[in-house]
Amino acid sequence: MSLYCENIEIDRPSHLGSTKWKLSNLSEITILLGKVGSGTSLLLRGIRDRNRSSCYHIAAERGVDLQRTSDTDSRAERGEHHGNNITNNFDGLFKSEALSKLRERYIGAKDAEKAALKDEIAKGVKTILPEIEIEIQQKGEIKFIRRSNKEIIGNAFSSGEAEILAIYLNILLQSIEWEQKGELIPKIITIDEPDLHIHQQQQYHLAKLLIDISSTYKIQLFIATHSLSLLYAICKLGGKKVGIIYVNNKLDNLEAQEINKYLEDLLIYLGDGIIIGPLLGKPILLVEGETDEEIFKKISRSKNNSFFVFSCNGDEMINYQKELEKLYGSLMEENEILGYALRDGDKKNGNNTSQGTQQYIKTIYLECKVIENLYLTNEVLTSLGLDWKKAKEKIKEKSVDYPTKSDTLNDCDKWNKDTNIKKVIIELEEILDLNGLKWTERVVRAIKNTQVKENNANDVRSLAAYLGNDLVNLILGDCYEKNIIYKYAR
Repeated sequence: MSLYCENIEIDRPSHLGSTKWKLSNLSEITILLGKVGSGTSLLLRGIRDRNRSSCYHIAAERGVDLQRTSDTDSRAERGEHHGNNITNNFDGLFKSEALSKLRERYIGAKDAEKAALKDEIAKGVKTILPEIEIEIQQKGEIKFIRRSNKEIIGNAFSSGEAEILAIYLNILLQSIEWEQKGELIPKIITIDEPDLHIHQQQQYHLAKLLIDISSTYKIQLFIATHSLSLLYAICKLGGKKVGIIYVNNKLDNLEAQEINKYLEDLLIYLGDGIIIGPLLGKPILLVEGETDEEIFKKISRSKNNSFFVFSCNGDEMINYQKELEKLYGSLMEENEILGYALRDGDKKNGNNTSQGTQQYIKTIYLECKVIENLYLTNEVLTSLGLDWKKAKEKIKEKSVDYPTKSDTLNDCDKWNKDTNIKKVIIELEEILDLNGLKWTERVVRAIKNTQVKENNANDVRSLAAYLGNDLVNLILGDCYEKNIIYKYAR
């Protein structure tokens, strides 16, 4: 067990309110997720400053010697290779310091300790950089070799390789130092944005290593990140050992939360598209089930429409919506609608207070009871060579072929957009479509091909009337004429 601090209070800087951050329900591994300027880095340094003897802080991006950088700038003003010097300083210092610590640790160790250290380092490097092998020679000389061609790398590391290696070595060596001292002190390591320069596969390797080290050496970790890939990897591999704090600089009380199935599902299926998609004009569309997903994914593939469709299994949509609200609230700069939660019309008059503030994910509704009602709209029936009068005649005529549902089918004169036809949709498909085309495909084609005209905008059986104003204008967009204001029979 490596949970030394379950609750922490940290002074906030004046520009963020001059009160105290109160962190609670902390875990063995706590991830701080926040937008730029939210204070995640300040939070980490505040945790470090509570007791520097028992807390080790890593910030790879800040591993630059500012004095050396300043000197480099002065030489650059005299024309001495400004670009190369800055690059060498930025890429090399953090890694070289970590390697120096490793040499010192190895040279000062006893023979048995040296063998154990070599084995552990070799195992760790293989985990984070599978293509690289490390050799530590007797006098502390360190060589890195590419497994594929046995080439000695020297300083020819990518920025990602150098960073993940330095992070690993710093964490491991500090953990070993604490263990050898044998002191009964809290052992806390704070890591600021370890995902910088590291691609997704390396982030997975890093996550695995962080969890292993935390467990082996009983280290409590605090990690600030903007990466949803790293967030998911740590949460998935660490399980109940991991908590997430959504950092919001407007809040004093920040409680860590366990990852739940709703956040996990979103991270698996949408990944970084959760953020970049809406920014590039591809909002998220939450739908209630597989049928809705099938229809709207096909619509999204059309020329004029593009959105991420995510099926939520009915009433669980509210939980997915809440998770997205928390994610966007901690990562996005402004409050703006980035997606929609589409509910069937039968949910419209329910209690919606549980859906939260809807600052980022707006709930919209079909104007018909269920999505199956779209099959009986004028545009779909026209594609079948029918109108509603002829369709009713066929339904009544063929109802005798379905004895268990004949009463429902014979009652079609009373049907409107508020009638639930879900239980007879397969029978309707068989009765009305002689070509045997699936009803969902008919609906998709009608939506993609229809140009709604002003003279049928108020038609109570039109697609526009059944889809609803929000869905027509906000989701389907260019499939319809945007200059028309739609009014519907309620």
